[in-house]
Amino acid sequence: MSELNEFSRLIGALYDAPLDDARWRDVTMMIADFFDTHSCALQVRSEQGALLLGSTDNVSPDLARQYAEYYYQYDEWAREATLYPLDTVYFGNEIVADSVLERSECYDFMRAADMAQVVGGALALGGNEIGIIGVHRGWHAAAFDGTDRRKMQLLFPHLQRALAMRSAFRRHEIQRSMTEAALDKLAIAVLLVDRAGRIIHSNRAAVEILRRENGLFASSNFVRAASPATTQALLRLIDRACNAGTQPSINEPVGALAIERAGMRPLSVLVAPIRRDDAAVASSERIAMLIVRAPEENDARRNDTLRALFGFTAAEAALAGALADGLTLSDIAARHRVTLNTVRSQLKAVLRKSDTAKQSELVALVLRQTTGYMP
Repeated sequence: MSELNEFSRLIGALYDAPLDDARWRDVTMMIADFFDTHSCALQVRSEQGALLLGSTDNVSPDLARQYAEYYYQYDEWAREATLYPLDTVYFGNEIVADSVLERSECYDFMRAADMAQVVGGALALGGNEIGIIGVHRGWHAAAFDGTDRRKMQLLFPHLQRALAMRSAFRRHEIQRSMTEAALDKLAIAVLLVDRAGRIIHSNRAAVEILRRENGLFASSNFVRAASPATTQALLRLIDRACNAGTQPSINEPVGALAIERAGMRPLSVLVAPIRRDDAAVASSERIAMLIVRAPEENDARRNDTLRALFGFTAAEAALAGALADGLTLSDIAARHRVTLNTVRSQLKAVLRKSDTAKQSELVALVLRQTTGYMP
C-alpha cells in the first residue's frame, strides 16, 4: 500500500473514532504502522487526571491499568509536553533529557513497553482538555528523524480535530444525561418532542401516563391524543413552540391544552419551547417541552407544596390548585358545596399570602412553583 493510501485510511479511521472510544486502539495501531514502528499511545489529560484512549499491543491491559492508576502522574514527557507550546511536534529529548527520563518513576513502565524514543506532542482540545500523542521506538531501533517529524506534522491537525470532536460529543452527552436524570427525578410528567411530535425523551412519570393509553399515548414513538382533533390541536402548539425555540429571547409557554380521558378528569398539557442555544439539549432539532399533569396524581402533592411555601390552609391550597387547573370560582364552589362568597373570601386570603394582586398572577405563580417550569 502506498504511503498516500495508508495516510488516507488513517485519516478516515481518525474521524470515525470520536463516535466510539473502542476505535481509538485501531487508530493507534494504524499510526504505529504509518511510522513503521511498534508503539503508539493516545491520551487525554484534564484536571480530573489522564485517560489512556488507545495504545498498541506493547502496552498490555495490565500495563495500561498500571499507567492509569499510578504511572500517569510520573510521566515526565507527557507532563512537560503540556507546558510547551501546544499543537507542535517534538522529539522526546527536546522536551525531557534522556538522563532525566532514566531517573523518573515512569521509566519502569517505559522499559516494560519498549518505549525508548518518542515523537509527538500535546494538542489543545478545548474544555480544559489536552490530547497527547506519543509514537515510540525501542532501544535498538533507528532514531526518529526529520521525515518522521513532517509525517507527524501532517497528522497533527487531523488528530486535533478528531480528539476535539470526541471531547465535544462527550460534553454534550454528559449534559444530555444530566438533563434526562434530572427530568426523571421530577414527579411531574415531562416529554421532549420534535415538531412532528416524535418523542425524544420522556421521564418516568410521562412513561407511566403514556403506558395507560387514556387521553395521551405513544404511537410509533409519536405523542398522540385520543381524538384526532385534539392531536391536531396539540401538534399546532408543538409547532408554535418549536418556532419560538429558535428565538433566544423566547422561553415562555406557548399554550395549554386539556386532553379528555375516559372516566377521569382531563390531563392538562403545558407546551413550551426549548431554546436552540440551550446547552442542556445537545440537539440541532427544534424541540418542544410538554409538561403533562394528571390531576388525580398531583393534587395532594401540589397542595402540600403550596401549604409549605405560602402557609395556605388545606382549603386555600385546594382553591389555588383548582384555579391553576382552569376552574372558575363557581366551579370550585359547586365542587366543594360551599357558597361563592366563601370561595371569594378564601381567594382574598390566598392572594394576600402569595403576594399576588390578581388571579392570573396567582395561576402563573402556582404553575411555576408546582410544575417546575420557570419561564
